[in-house]
Amino acid sequence: MMRYEQLVVMATVVVALGSWAGYLLGAGVADRPALAGLGRRLYRQKLDALSRAPLNRYAAAVRRGDLATGTLILAALILAKSLFSGLLGLLVVPYLPLAMVLIPALARAADVETGPTSWLIRVSALQMASHGLAAAVGFAATLTWLLTGRSPLAVASASSALTAALLLGSAVTGVLAARLEAVGHIRHGYLPVPPPASAVD
Repeated sequence: MMRYEQLVVMATVVVALGSWAGYLLGAGVADRPALAGLGRRLYRQKLDALSRAPLNRYAAAVRRGDLATGTLILAALILAKSLFSGLLGLLVVPYLPLAMVLIPALARAADVETGPTSWLIRVSALQMASHGLAAAVGFAATLTWLLTGRSPLAVASASSALTAALLLGSAVTGVLAARLEAVGHIRHGYLPVPPPASAVD
């Protein structure tokens, strides 16, 4: 039977290699009509979310050029998603590589609106790293619990140094992603919600 430490390493490798493969696959098919249309919809949803509470505070911070506040708001959102990823690690580990397939289409939709957005790819990679590291801990702890009956908290605590290192990595990459995204939005300007899909597609 695989130990918790081995399961953590396996889950981390699966997320890393799977996400890279998903990105390469997505980059190769991003111009196909169905995927391009989905990328535009996701991009519009993202902008729409930034105009609604509580993220409308982020949009206001971007308009003011307030990097600290913008980073803080985004970091809180990203780390909350990472916590959720840890709790649902068994589902998130296989999901993240699939989600990376959509990133190139999303980035190309943003290119049309704002010009080159290579920074958006880096943001997505850092966010996936944050979610993936937390998900690896949750995946290994939950699977060990199912196999042995030991509680996930006890399993993770038994290898506290490894667990702490992964969760610290998740937090650091999450904050870096938040800062990079806030810098990108401030530098390129906050965009209003684009026109409805019928007016663009």
